[in-house]
Amino acid sequence: MSRYPLVRRGAALVLSVVAIMSCGGGKDGPAAPKNGPPAALQIVSGDAQHAVVGTELPQPLVVKVVDASGQPVPGQVVNFVVTSGGGHVFAGSGASNADGIVQERWTLGTSTALEQKIEARAVNNTTGAPIVFGSFTATALPGAAHDVVVSSGDGQSAAVGTAATDSLVAKVRDQYGNAVPGVAVTWAATAGGGSVSPASATSGATGLAKTRLTVGPRPGANAVTATAAGLASIVFNATAITGPAASLVVVSGDAQSATVGRVLAQPLTVRALDAYGNPVGGVSVTWAASAGGGAPVTTTTSAEGLASTQWTLGTHPGSATASASAAGVGEVSFTATAITGPVASLEVVSGAGQSARVNTTAADSLVVRAVDEYRNPVAGVAVHWAATTSGTGVAPSDVTTGDDGLARAQLTLRPASGTNTVIAAASGVPPVSFDATGTPGDATTIEVYGVSSTTAVVGTRITFSAQVFDAFGNRVGGTVVRWVVTAGGGSFEESQTTSGSDGLVTAAWILGTHPGAQTATASLASGSSVTFAVNTIPGPVQSLEKVSGDGQSAQVPATLPDSLVVRARDQYGNVVPGATVSWNGGSRGSISPVSATTDANGLASAQWKLSQPGLDSATASGGGRVVFTAIGTPATGPTLTIVSGDGQTRIAGDWTSPDLVVRLADGSGQPIAGAPLTWTMSTDVSSLSKSFYTDALGQGSAHFQVPWTSGLLSVAVQSGTTGPATFSVNVLPGPWCSTNVTLDGPSTAAPGGTVTVLLHATDLAGNPAPNASVGDRLTVSDGGSVTWRDSIPGLRVGTWTLGSTIGTQTLVYQQTFCGGRLPSQGFPRTGSGLEQTISVNVVAP
Repeated sequence: MSRYPLVRRGAALVLSVVAIMSCGGGKDGPAAPKNGPPAALQIVSGDAQHAVVGTELPQPLVVKVVDASGQPVPGQVVNFVVTSGGGHVFAGSGASNADGIVQERWTLGTSTALEQKIEARAVNNTTGAPIVFGSFTATALPGAAHDVVVSSGDGQSAAVGTAATDSLVAKVRDQYGNAVPGVAVTWAATAGGGSVSPASATSGATGLAKTRLTVGPRPGANAVTATAAGLASIVFNATAITGPAASLVVVSGDAQSATVGRVLAQPLTVRALDAYGNPVGGVSVTWAASAGGGAPVTTTTSAEGLASTQWTLGTHPGSATASASAAGVGEVSFTATAITGPVASLEVVSGAGQSARVNTTAADSLVVRAVDEYRNPVAGVAVHWAATTSGTGVAPSDVTTGDDGLARAQLTLRPASGTNTVIAAASGVPPVSFDATGTPGDATTIEVYGVSSTTAVVGTRITFSAQVFDAFGNRVGGTVVRWVVTAGGGSFEESQTTSGSDGLVTAAWILGTHPGAQTATASLASGSSVTFAVNTIPGPVQSLEKVSGDGQSAQVPATLPDSLVVRARDQYGNVVPGATVSWNGGSRGSISPVSATTDANGLASAQWKLSQPGLDSATASGGGRVVFTAIGTPATGPTLTIVSGDGQTRIAGDWTSPDLVVRLADGSGQPIAGAPLTWTMSTDVSSLSKSFYTDALGQGSAHFQVPWTSGLLSVAVQSGTTGPATFSVNVLPGPWCSTNVTLDGPSTAAPGGTVTVLLHATDLAGNPAPNASVGDRLTVSDGGSVTWRDSIPGLRVGTWTLGSTIGTQTLVYQQTFCGGRLPSQGFPRTGSGLEQTISVNVVAP
């Protein structure tokens, strides 16, 4: 506070009157007063005004400087200083006029939150003491609305369809950021399907306007805009999250059927939904079943709201139910039908142990029941009745079980006395026996239906068909045909089958395990028979066996004197020609070729070169694996070693790459230059370029065109008595480029029957070439088709399934021929060749 109190105008007038009255005067009246030092300041006008922030007050600040007697003090400098609010004055100071008046203009600061204040100050001209005469205050009002900003409530989350916890609050500000009241703000939900309330609000004294958001019914982003007239809108964001589970619904797995005791093909699946149908994750679902059970019993829904279990049906056929429930949510049901399982066994019901006159029908039927693994009766099971004693009859021979699982047959005793035995059999289960009699056959002849000969792999399954006729050429149904292997081994899956109503009968033959010709017969009880023949070939390689070359030793570096030889055998021990054998030369040497093809005796060989002393091993693999060992002994004199080019594989007719290079060195490893070299080829080659003497590095080389015949080429190099060093070059057939087809077997067949065709493929040099393809060069008539399988290199076997048309059916093949370019230029096939036509006469059975 100033030592000079602020004197309001009224008080100053009183003081002035008192001062005048107390003054003495002469006879001519009072003397003119004399001004004293400034004692007070009177605010004349301009205090307590109001204006918009950052603007000048409408009225000036007006003060009057008076002395102690209230008389105006002219010439007094008064300073106006802004002490609060951040505004500014126009001049800053002024001297009082003759009336003691000083004026100033005040521009307010930019904040409505700060007090707006100015002090009027002066310095005592006599003492120099500071004088604060007094102060002015003003009220700063906000300016016009300049923008709308987010105050609070942004970024909330709420369950779908519910209100967010906090209000959305927007703040209206002037250009200086002061809150602006009284501005209408419009709210609108613009994304997510939510709603706001209220839709419009007016900013209060703090500039704030509020609304409440209810998020939409689907999980995801929600957005609300707040807009004031003439101002840019602002956006509040919120996230709608899934609500609590309100229901369970069946998704899949209902109304299935499966065999008793088995798991249903499709899992039972439910989805948990909130009140708005959104999937709810994390819900615990409990499963229960009326028969069988679910695994697991309790599951938790996924992020998609899904929960599943597997239902294993009970052991009795019929309807079953299962349920899925969640605490506080509800329960849904599933139904399923348990179906009788496949037949597991046959049980004798009645008819065993009967006796009756020969050549008559037994009084009681032979009855068996087909049951599944849980002893439920199985309907629809084909039961085959067969007599095992000559002359015994049973009819019908094939019966399908009814709903009660029963199958019946009538026994006709044979003309000869004695035990009659009948077997009831069903596929995949042990047969049961009855006292029964076989009936005499009425059929007299049997003929081949379809093909009678073919080619197949040993041990595989093939089928043949025949047709039964009586003495007059009629087809005879219900006739037992016996199938017997007569040469080559193997066995039939069923040694006897029964002809159908058309006289046709088919049997499956598991071929013997030795390659070559195999024969079998299908015969009638009357003695009529037909013969079937199969040319069997070895199967794929299952094992390799060492033949020779193991346990050798040689002075390194050197090629072992004896080749490593293995024999490829299939699963039955048959030798397999045309198989690929891979060789690995171990860590102390090299082997050539690294890949070889077995010959007609199943043999494959390789040359093993040791380069370091010590025990080493080499392996042969390809359907099996064998290990060879050898010992390399240290060299004592000059050595001839292979530098490069060994073990390479080239296509027939190509050039060697890289060159074959050897190095001659003395006992200390130093090169020997000018030594003679002798090159010996196991097969004549073309355009041989070779070194006759070693160079300064002790090296010599050879470069040549490999033979046109595939196989293993050996090149031996000798320098005087040193060596030889032996190279191996594996010559492979070129890509196939010449093909033709031939018919293998008879040229007559039944409609829908099969015949065998062979595709022969060779390379440019005439070597059998693998991997030949038919492409679009083959067409067959009458809806027939051909399927191919690989046999030996250069040969593919095709099964031609004929159409149903009677008469001549044809297979037309466009041959290919090799072009004239070298292997390095590719092996082109000509655009067209000769058309081959193979005809088969299709006759009615």
